[in-house]
Amino acid sequence: MKANPVILIVDDQLQNIDLLEAYLVPQGYEIVKAANGEEALEKLSGNQIDLILLDVIMPGMDGFEVTRRIRQDDKIRLLPIILVTILWETEDRIKGIEAGCDDFLSTPVDKTELLVRIRSLLKVKAYNDLMSNYRKELESEVTRRSDELKHAVENLQQENAEHKRTEEALRDSEARYRALFEISADGILLADTETKTFKYANPALCRMLGYTEEELKTLSLADIHPKEDLPRVIAEFEAQARGEKTLAPDIPCLRKDGTVLYADINTTTLTVDNRPCNVGFFRDITDRKRNEERLQKLNRSLKIISECNSCLVRATDEKDLLNDVCQIIRKTGEYPIVWIGLLEIAEKDVLRPVAYAGSEFFDYASEKIDLTDPNGRNKILRSVLSSGQFQVCQKLPDGRQPCFGPPSAANQPYRSILSLPLFFDNRTMGALTIYSASADTFDDEEKKLLLELADDISYGISALRTGVKHQRAEEQVMINLTKIENALEGTVMALTVTSEMRDPYTAGHQRRVTHLACAIAQDMGLPKDRINAIRVAGLLHDIGKITIPAEILTKPSKLTDVEFAMIKIHPKAAHDIIKSVDFPWPVAKYILQHHEKLNGSGYPSGLKGDEILMESRILCVADIVEAMSSHRPYRPALGIDAALGDMLANKGVLYDPVVVDSCVKLFREKGFKFE
Repeated sequence: MKANPVILIVDDQLQNIDLLEAYLVPQGYEIVKAANGEEALEKLSGNQIDLILLDVIMPGMDGFEVTRRIRQDDKIRLLPIILVTILWETEDRIKGIEAGCDDFLSTPVDKTELLVRIRSLLKVKAYNDLMSNYRKELESEVTRRSDELKHAVENLQQENAEHKRTEEALRDSEARYRALFEISADGILLADTETKTFKYANPALCRMLGYTEEELKTLSLADIHPKEDLPRVIAEFEAQARGEKTLAPDIPCLRKDGTVLYADINTTTLTVDNRPCNVGFFRDITDRKRNEERLQKLNRSLKIISECNSCLVRATDEKDLLNDVCQIIRKTGEYPIVWIGLLEIAEKDVLRPVAYAGSEFFDYASEKIDLTDPNGRNKILRSVLSSGQFQVCQKLPDGRQPCFGPPSAANQPYRSILSLPLFFDNRTMGALTIYSASADTFDDEEKKLLLELADDISYGISALRTGVKHQRAEEQVMINLTKIENALEGTVMALTVTSEMRDPYTAGHQRRVTHLACAIAQDMGLPKDRINAIRVAGLLHDIGKITIPAEILTKPSKLTDVEFAMIKIHPKAAHDIIKSVDFPWPVAKYILQHHEKLNGSGYPSGLKGDEILMESRILCVADIVEAMSSHRPYRPALGIDAALGDMLANKGVLYDPVVVDSCVKLFREKGFKFE
């Protein structure tokens, strides 16, 4: 690089040239100016230029055409070119790259970013100049020596040089891949596709499974997966070996200590030591899977409470109410047996079953349970009725039969029991008991919600017995429905925070998008239920980004095509995470479509017009307005005015016109601001 690099500034606006000159001259740069493309090409032929700052939008020849002509001229085609533009659409950036530009700067230009990008490109130019001179010197030396040597010697030297370069390239390649293998955050495991034994494992996989690499080399596929899952694992492994698929999702892996983790395994094939091998890249998804299961279980419990509370509101008969409650809990919770027993008034130590729901028919009309019987099966019930506290047993011994109901089959034993007290007049009057075929079924959140349900049932019975009908029942139900909504929103917020922890630059983005989207929906006159649906979808719309490497999410420079393609899968990834959750609305579809555009240019499905759900159109506008007005690692905030300008410019083309009008009205007439 020369002592004073020369920069050509091309812009039809003199004030823009003056601003850039004011930034650059104090830094020791010499400036050459041109007011249009034709003048710029003339200045290039008569000056020693080191870098070009080129405006895109100019009369006559625009910046893209100037860039193409420079790249076609062998004398100046390697000059670094930075396009300075207000254009931010992806199509414009792609057009600039195809024309041959090296970088972009958005206006208004940030001085620090300008200087950093110029210094970076001048270093690249200096390196290219050095390499060009080196190549010229080398070519001259080779020509001189070639004239002195005989043709046979020349061929031999060329062959030796080529062999040496090949060896060096192989050594460099091996070193690079070894470094990637060692430092990868994902586990990497090399397995023989025929013997299914392991050849190599990186440190991340050793930490993941708790083995040393030497220990793993003595193991095979059957040693690191649960026995019951092995047929599926082998089928996935063999399909990957045949090249039929690359991703094996949600694979259970067995750690050395006996615990299980879950991983998505992406696989490629290669030959090592003349043996066909699968190279598996293990991404630990255990936390994500547990969150999904927790959300499903919580949603199931909330649905049980909601449906039971609806029964409580409508109930006019105690027996019908209790049987309906048992049926709802059994069906929605997928429990084998649910029953309710009430204490006899005349016999305080006798519990009589009054409601039952089970996978098998059971005639309980004449059944009664003597609580004084020393039979160990009555221990849980005695404790509930004497203490007024719930009791749970998460690991019943094999072969243990319940104190009530049909006996369990040998191949489907009951493994967990939860018994909850029912109250009347401040005393324990009975119990709601739930059997599960799985051990450790009832976690703390589910126990808490089911205990609230037992309180609601107690209240319903009391209301029916004392003649307090619908009014008080509805009040209690509304309180509990509010608790349900708060619990669901709390879970959604926890998942939102989990997503934002991977991308600190967009922390709060989902909440701000939700705030704006709900305001737009309200301004459009959508009913409260649809606004609630948009609130949930907004808080979760970017949860799919937890599947994208953090280094891509926080990359402070332009993404490559491959990286941007990975970003574009996040709506589908979010849809796959959310689709199994039984929300009252099609939340997963709203999230899947929130990057679709009216003209079909969106992703992932290229939907058009009315194919896109209205909730998704609202989320799209709110998402883009918030993103443009906020700081990102690769650019400063563009501001609300720029965002609204884009909305109006593309109203009816990319964005729903009704949604755009409401959005603009909120900011310009109603004083809306992001929280």
